[in-house]
Amino acid sequence: MKSKTPDELAEQVRTATLQLQHLHAEMRRALFENALDLRQVVDGEELERFKGAVDDIRGLAWPQVLAYEQPGSDNAHTAMQLHRLRRIRSLLEALRDDDAQQLDPRLTLFLEEIERLVARRAYAC
Repeated sequence: MKSKTPDELAEQVRTATLQLQHLHAEMRRALFENALDLRQVVDGEELERFKGAVDDIRGLAWPQVLAYEQPGSDNAHTAMQLHRLRRIRSLLEALRDDDAQQLDPRLTLFLEEIERLVARRAYAC
C-alpha cells in the first residue's frame, strides 16, 4: 500500500474523527437512552477488534497530542508519562470515593500492588 501524502493523511484523520464522534453519539444513545446491551448487537470478537484499533490509534496519537499541549515539552515520551501519572491519580481518587464494601477483591489486590510499588519506589529514593 502506498503511503499517503501529509494532506491525504490529515484529511483521513478529519474524516475518521467525524465518524468516531458520530459513532460515539449513536453508541451512547443506544446504551443510555435505549438501555441496549451493545453485545446483543455487535459480536464480541468485533468489539475486541474495534477496541484494539482504537487503542492502536490512541497509542500513536496520544504522545503527540500531549507534547503539543505542554508548553516547552519537545519530548512526547515525557509528556505521555506525565499524562499517565495524572490519569492514575484521578482513577485512584475515583476508586477511593467508591463504597469500600462494594470493592471487587481483584481491585483490592490491585490497590495493594500499587501500595507495594509506591513503597518500593519511595524506599529507593
